[in-house]
Amino acid sequence: MIFKYRKYTFSRNFLISLILPIFMVFYLLYLGAADGHKSLTGIDGEYVYLLNGLNISTFQFKNIGFTDHPGTPFLVLTGVFIKLSHLLFGQGNIIDDVITRPDFYLKACSMFMLGLSSLILIWGGKKIIDKTKSITAMIFIQGTYFLSEIVLSMQLRFIVDRLLPLVAFIFSVYTILFLYNEISERKYAIFSGLILGFGFIAKFNFVVIAFIPPLILNYKYWIRYVSSFLIAAFLSFLPVIDKFGNAKKFILQLFLNKGTYGGGERGIIDSEMFLSTFGKLYEYGENFLCFFAFALASVFLYLLFKKGKKENRKKALFFAGFLVASILMVIMISKNFKSYYLIPTLGISGIATFLALQFLSYYSKLNKLLQTFIAIVVFGYLFIPIIGDLNNFKEFTKQKQKERLETRRFIDNNIASGNFWFLEPGWISGPFEINGLLWGISYVAGKNDFTENYMKLNPCILTYEGDNRPIKHFRTRDAEIDKIFNENTPVYLFSTPGRRTHLLQQELTNQSESLNLKVSYDTIYTNNENNDRVIKASFHQKHDTVTCTAITTFNNLEGEYPFWKQNSVTEELAYSSNKSSKINREYRSSPVYRKDSIPQFTDNLNSIVVSCKYFQIGKKNRTRLVIDLININEERFLYTVPCRDYFNKLETWDDFEYKLYVPKRFRGTESLNTYFYNTSKEAVYLDDIKVTLNIKP
Repeated sequence: MIFKYRKYTFSRNFLISLILPIFMVFYLLYLGAADGHKSLTGIDGEYVYLLNGLNISTFQFKNIGFTDHPGTPFLVLTGVFIKLSHLLFGQGNIIDDVITRPDFYLKACSMFMLGLSSLILIWGGKKIIDKTKSITAMIFIQGTYFLSEIVLSMQLRFIVDRLLPLVAFIFSVYTILFLYNEISERKYAIFSGLILGFGFIAKFNFVVIAFIPPLILNYKYWIRYVSSFLIAAFLSFLPVIDKFGNAKKFILQLFLNKGTYGGGERGIIDSEMFLSTFGKLYEYGENFLCFFAFALASVFLYLLFKKGKKENRKKALFFAGFLVASILMVIMISKNFKSYYLIPTLGISGIATFLALQFLSYYSKLNKLLQTFIAIVVFGYLFIPIIGDLNNFKEFTKQKQKERLETRRFIDNNIASGNFWFLEPGWISGPFEINGLLWGISYVAGKNDFTENYMKLNPCILTYEGDNRPIKHFRTRDAEIDKIFNENTPVYLFSTPGRRTHLLQQELTNQSESLNLKVSYDTIYTNNENNDRVIKASFHQKHDTVTCTAITTFNNLEGEYPFWKQNSVTEELAYSSNKSSKINREYRSSPVYRKDSIPQFTDNLNSIVVSCKYFQIGKKNRTRLVIDLININEERFLYTVPCRDYFNKLETWDDFEYKLYVPKRFRGTESLNTYFYNTSKEAVYLDDIKVTLNIKP
């Protein structure tokens, strides 16, 4: 039947294929898919993909730092969505705009993803009904999203697991066409290989599905399938091909070690953890167990009855593949159970359920009316409970947002925007977008490439980098604490259950001692609903002021000096006399300041200042200042500082200076080495190098 409207023509099959995607769009919007407050409820994943997707959108592939599973196809999609969003709604340059409005861009990317998913579902639904003439097949395969709460709820987030059901759906479309003999084995081998290769790079646990095509294909087509898989995987991984070693190491550790995220003892499976996973599956993945039972029953029916051995052989092999994939999936997630790790197998649950119903009808000779009734009952049994669960989830999310907005209102109304915050980067959400950006930038390579952007937009955000590590500005440049911590400048901390606020307070206390300050803490706000707290740190001058003694050593590269090992000296260019130090890929290290066995430094080396005259030709060099300390307990503190954070002039001599307040545990120093190091082709020249050691009496 054809429906005409003016010059457009719509087939009945096309109109039927619209029903479930349109319902999905409106239902997800009702649940909050268009919510623009991702930073309030969930940042672990969303902000990581956003900032790495930003690198894709600006073609800065070297700055992609997230390759764990590896996720590259989703990063590319995110980059495309960010670019489209900026073209349509952008304000200023794309990097500053995304950093300034991250929640907006996450919302825009989420809407683009919803649109893309809907279009692919419509395409696949029409293709299924056109070729198979089965509305039931279309409903179950297109309706895969509605057969599992896990799959449907992922459409409310913006992480790679949202993409996986879509890839599984495309695979299901071509699989059902192959099982209905609507495409040849040759085409299926190629298409399935390409789809699953793409899915494998999107998330490596998708590999469990890759065992299905070889089971239902003639062995003559295995080479085509494997070749297509490898080609798709290679092309999908290409944007981060230089990080292949990192991804390979991570995936191998996950497979070969028993612990979480590749840790623990060697071994592919821990029997106790594997068995305990079934209890978790019953609690969080009940539908997964249903699909497994459907597949198992279908294989049993095939083996039990003699009829239909030939015509149902491929379908039975599909079920065998589904069972293998499910068992492998359980083994994989037993090491670190998260329900959404089941998505690759849940993503093909629609086709599995439809084929199971076909087997039941074939072997029991049910009439069409009864077949339809059973199909409706099964679909309803799987979908109806999901409605209640997701409605509860919606109310939970709204309540969580309401609580966080209360905290945000207090901050906006009582703390001026120019005040300093000291925060720990972490995966727990908070009342402001800064919290998400700090977690996202933790997974960006070359964070210091964005120092200027973050310093311009968020100059008052200080970050805790760990025990005995200098405090930084937004995880990039070291903070000049002697210019920030004073009696007139309070620093604020945000605390909530799960955060390690006590470590931040201890770090502020230790850093204050270096400046002859003492610090006091006052909780100025408590949210009684969720225990959010805002803590104010105030600094006070100590009564017994201590003046440090400065020991300075100078090197103008003209001769040999005590404590210096001269390297890479050249007469090509100089500032004060005839020589300087030239460092590049050929001569990487500048002269090394080296001092061993320093008894007068026991527990009193307060700070180190390194300065020089600095000349760079361009900004592509990767010069770093290296400070290497060993304390009296033979513990090592190795710290590197990107020089570009402190010097941005070109082709002119000018001052470079960096000051390190020595971590408390290393103030008793046994030995010290410091030097500049450059691994890039582009040269940097150094002259009049000076090292000053400030020692407390």
